[in-house]
Amino acid sequence: MGTAASSVKRAVRNWNAANRAIKHLDKEAKMREKAAHRPKIFPEENKADLLLHSKNTNLEKRIFSLDIKSEGIRKTILPEGFDYVQKSTRKLPQRFEVGSPIPDPHIEFGFAIPDVIPKGQITMSQAINMIKCYQLNIKTVPQLAEQFDLDPEIVTSICNYFSLFECESARVWVPPSKSTEEKVLLDKPIYQEDERIADDGVSRYTRLHELEPPVKANHLEKWSSLKTLLDINQRLQALIALDADSANLLQELDDGSDAVLQQMAASEAVSRREQIKYLENQILELILPPDPNASCNSIRLQLIAGAGGLEAAMFARDLFSMYEAYINQRGWSIYPGEGGINTLSDTDCPIHNSEVIVEAADHCDRVYACLRWEAGVHRVQRVPVTSKLNKIHTSTVAVTVLPVDIELAPEDLEWDVFRSSGAGGQHVNKTESAVRLRHKPTGYVVACQDDRSQHANRDSALKALKAKITKEAALKQVESELATRRTQMGSLERSDRIRTYNYQQDRITDHRLNISWSDLATCMRQGIPLIDETAQALDEAYILNSLNSLDKPYFMK
Repeated sequence: MGTAASSVKRAVRNWNAANRAIKHLDKEAKMREKAAHRPKIFPEENKADLLLHSKNTNLEKRIFSLDIKSEGIRKTILPEGFDYVQKSTRKLPQRFEVGSPIPDPHIEFGFAIPDVIPKGQITMSQAINMIKCYQLNIKTVPQLAEQFDLDPEIVTSICNYFSLFECESARVWVPPSKSTEEKVLLDKPIYQEDERIADDGVSRYTRLHELEPPVKANHLEKWSSLKTLLDINQRLQALIALDADSANLLQELDDGSDAVLQQMAASEAVSRREQIKYLENQILELILPPDPNASCNSIRLQLIAGAGGLEAAMFARDLFSMYEAYINQRGWSIYPGEGGINTLSDTDCPIHNSEVIVEAADHCDRVYACLRWEAGVHRVQRVPVTSKLNKIHTSTVAVTVLPVDIELAPEDLEWDVFRSSGAGGQHVNKTESAVRLRHKPTGYVVACQDDRSQHANRDSALKALKAKITKEAALKQVESELATRRTQMGSLERSDRIRTYNYQQDRITDHRLNISWSDLATCMRQGIPLIDETAQALDEAYILNSLNSLDKPYFMK
C-alpha cells in the first residue's frame, strides 16, 4: 500500500513538472512569434546633427554664440556649430597644472570647424585665440594679420569690438598651446589664489564654529558683510577697467573711421557708468553707518520769519508755496500743524511762524532725505510790495526740517468717541464720528471732528498727537530737536544764510555749493531743479566727509 502511494505521488510530481515545462516552452514560442511580427525599431539620428549639417536659419542664429552685431566682423568670422558628443564620452572640467581649466572643445562644447576656410576669413575659435593674444600683448596687430592672413584693419576692428563688448581677457577662453610663453600666461596663479582663498575660508569657518554662540553670530555677520563688500568691489574694479578701455577706444574712433562702432561704444559707456554708480552706492551703504532718519517718510516743516518784518513774512509765504508745489509734484501729502497754515486758501497771507507735516504714502519715499538740506536761513533781496520808496530790502526766513518717526504703543493710547458738534444736520446728531485721543504716559489729549468719517478722524488725531509728542512731550527728544533747530535757524541775521533769492538779478545762489540758478520765478513756482540738485550735491559732500572721518567700515566696529 505504501509503495503504491509513493508511486502515485511520484507520477503526479513528474506530470506537474512536465506540464510547467510545456507551458514555459509555449510561452517562449508565442513571444518569439510576436517579436517576429513586431516592426523593427532603429535608433533615431541626432536631431542636432541633422540641424548642424542642414545649416538652416535657426542654427545660424545659434551658431553666433558671441552675438556679433557688427556686420563687417560677422562676415569675417565664420559660423561654427557645436560638435555634439555622447554624454558618456564627455570629460568633466578639471584643474590643470598648466593650461586652461576648460576641457577640450571637441569634447565639451567644441566647435565644428569647416573643412575649407576661405581666404580673408577665420573661424570662431581662431578669432577667440587672436583676441586673447591681442589682449595679453603676446603678438602685435601686424603679426596677427600675417598669422591669420587678414587685413590689419580687420584685426584691429575685431580685437577692439570684443575688448569692448565681451569680457576681459582673463575670462576669454584660449585653447591649450604647446608654446612655453603662452603656457606661462595662462591662468595658473588665479587658480592657486582660488585654492588659497578656499583654504582660508575653511579655516575661518572652523574657527567660527569653535566660538561661543553670541561671538559666533557677530563674527558670521561681519564675515558675510566683508564677503559681500569684496564681491562688489571686484565687480566694480572690473567695470572701471572696462570703462577705461571704452574711453581709449572712443578716442581712437574720433577720426570717424567706424561710425557704427563709435555709436555702440558710446552707448555701452553710458550703461557701464550707471552700473558703476549703482555698485558705488552699494559699497557706501556697507561701510558707512546707517542714518536712522534717511528713510523717514514723514517730516515737520517749519517756517519762521526773521529779519525784515512783514516782508520776511511775505517771503515765508512764497517759500511755502514753492515747497507745496514740490511736494504735490512728488505725490506727498501736507497736513496743517501749528501756526494755522491753510494750504488751499490764504495764498497771500503772511507767515510769521507756522508748521506743516509732510508725509508720503509709500514708505520707500525718503521725504526727509529730499528736504533735509532745505533747513537753514533763506535770504531774499527784492523790492517789497508794501514799499513806497522802491528800495531793495534784505529779509530772512528760517526753515527747519525735523523727522516724525515716533512710534506709539497701542496700550498707551486711550480712545473715546462722541458725537460731533456744529453744522452737519442729522448725521452729526446720530453718529459718533468725533474722536478724542489721550496719551497715557504724557497726559496729552487730542480731539478731532473735522471729517464725517470716524476712521479719517482717528488718523488725523493720531498724526496730531505724534506731532505734539515729538515737539513738546518727550523731553529728551525735544532737547535734541531744539539743539538741531538752533543749528538750522542760526541767528536769523541777514549775513547768516544758506541761500539767497535775488529778484533784481533773477537768480538763486546756494552759498554751501557756490552754485547759482537763473529763472527765479520758475524755481519759486516748482521748486525743481533747485531742491533736487541741492540735495544730490550736498548728499555727495556729506558722504565724502563721512568717508574722510571713517577709520574702518561700520560693520567691523
